[in-house]
Amino acid sequence: MPTVAITETETNPTYVEGYGGGLKTLAETEGKPTYFGEGGGGWNVFAETELSPLLPAPEVITDPALWIGPLSATLDGTLDSGGGIEPCDCGFEWGETDAYGETTPTEKKETGEGFSQVITGLLPNTLYHFRAFATGFGTSYGTDRTFTTAPAVILATVTTDPATGRGAIAATINGTLNQDGGEACVCGFEWGLDIGYGTTTPPQSKTSGETFSQVIGGLFPGTTYHFRAFATNSVGTSHGADRSFATALVISRAFALAREEL
Repeated sequence: MPTVAITETETNPTYVEGYGGGLKTLAETEGKPTYFGEGGGGWNVFAETELSPLLPAPEVITDPALWIGPLSATLDGTLDSGGGIEPCDCGFEWGETDAYGETTPTEKKETGEGFSQVITGLLPNTLYHFRAFATGFGTSYGTDRTFTTAPAVILATVTTDPATGRGAIAATINGTLNQDGGEACVCGFEWGLDIGYGTTTPPQSKTSGETFSQVIGGLFPGTTYHFRAFATNSVGTSHGADRSFATALVISRAFALAREEL
């Protein structure tokens, strides 16, 4: 074990580790007296994965997905806390497994603010995973959530039902939405004096199995009219078969009396 003799006349004694007795040449990382860690003696050099105890990471929540269709969905999240740096860059990871593989564009958000992203190009009737993330002083992630896209939408089918309530100047036309194709449809009627129709009734929102009707007025007595039902979804518009009805005749009182005298 080495020893160092120190005399009274030494003004700059030699330093020996563990024995004191002089000045120690400080290592590069010991240049300042503050040290965040065990042992003291200078600045701590943080590893790349270490977070500063003075700047916490953000906290983010993965909210349920919204507006889920067969080919798209809206992912939703909330920045619960911005941590040490605000605003944070917030977005989502998503994919068919919890390995994700896809990342949305980010939005700058502050504590308490929500954020969302529409994702497209999805497959119908398919399970997807997603989670929110926020990047400030480090990146944090919300919990994994899932959603299943809607089945593929097909063209709707609709039936034109017989007209009812036929008068001289008005009638009620009717239809049934047999199959909506996978989503609510806009339903109505085309009608006119021939199969060119020319007039369309106001739209009504209907789903599979529902009936719909419309009163049309301003008709001519004793006249034949044509009409057909239609239903529109995101795929396109389908039509029911053409039907026709005749309005009632208007008979004057004088004519009716003359018929009674015969």
